[in-house]
Amino acid sequence: MIVDRKVYIVFFVIIGLLFLFLYGEILDGSHVFASGDYLNPLSILKGIELSEAKFSERPIWLPWIFTGMPSVHAFNDLSRLYFPNLVFEHVNKIGVPDFWNLIYHLFFGMAGCIALIRKFKLDRLIAVYAGTGFILLPYLHVMAVHGHGSQLMSSVYIPWIFWSVIKFKERTSINNFFIVSLFVGLQLLRSHIQIAYYTWCFIGLYLFFQLAILPNSRKIKFFISASFSFLLGFLMSLSIFLPVINYTPYSIRSSRLGGAGIEYATNWSMSLFEYATFLIPSFYGFGGQLYSGDMPFTDYPNYSGILVLLLAIYSMFNLKPDKLKYFLVTVCGLSIL
Repeated sequence: MIVDRKVYIVFFVIIGLLFLFLYGEILDGSHVFASGDYLNPLSILKGIELSEAKFSERPIWLPWIFTGMPSVHAFNDLSRLYFPNLVFEHVNKIGVPDFWNLIYHLFFGMAGCIALIRKFKLDRLIAVYAGTGFILLPYLHVMAVHGHGSQLMSSVYIPWIFWSVIKFKERTSINNFFIVSLFVGLQLLRSHIQIAYYTWCFIGLYLFFQLAILPNSRKIKFFISASFSFLLGFLMSLSIFLPVINYTPYSIRSSRLGGAGIEYATNWSMSLFEYATFLIPSFYGFGGQLYSGDMPFTDYPNYSGILVLLLAIYSMFNLKPDKLKYFLVTVCGLSIL
């Protein structure tokens, strides 16, 4: 166990030094990223902070959104409803830049991957490599750079939710029930609906998979208990989602208004040849003005690392037959479709 900890600590330190090299001027607070999606929320936050300084309370009405809208309903200023942010606020007040909040989450996601791989009873070096592949995933760093921090922070809960569900399957106890609910609720409170949606699809498939393979005496109990733990996690997030439901009928995506249409909904779906960027990130350019693919525009290729991809393919064909392996391969196939 001591050896395990030393290996993990060394890798955490190495990744920390790498981040210091990559983001030095951002981490010390002397610079910020200048993308539109980064600066627009920042300008709204600045208005909120100025209002709070003047009136000694947080504004509950934002005049800048649709000529006026409640702050929570507009999906702005939601960070205070995300419980970990209560800690981050105090850290930021002593001079630590906000960007560190994303760094904390990346390391949290790395730890989740390590815990998940160790739960599969694989070697610690495999676990560290998987965690490193996750924390260095280009997609997550693009989210950080281009102002989609909630997407990054929601994503890091995926390995932890999967880990907690497996732990709950192994021992259907009240403690493990609440651990699942806690991770589900925190991911939802970070308020990135799409990532939570994909997570629920992934875990939902896993629950149905367990229905097929678990003994009859356990399958129904586990399926129902896990479903209720997810429901409890959802109830944790009602402070965000219940108000928003009131506005659903007026959204351009609402079925009442005819829906957004398949063309709009698939604007950023990958075309067949776009999958070449999994192997060659520059296949359609690296994004921005150099991009020549089928999306309206994008700032990055969908690349996760050629070594990660090759090892995944190798594992798919060379690992011994295993029920979990078949499930994960199925999930990969459905994700590509």
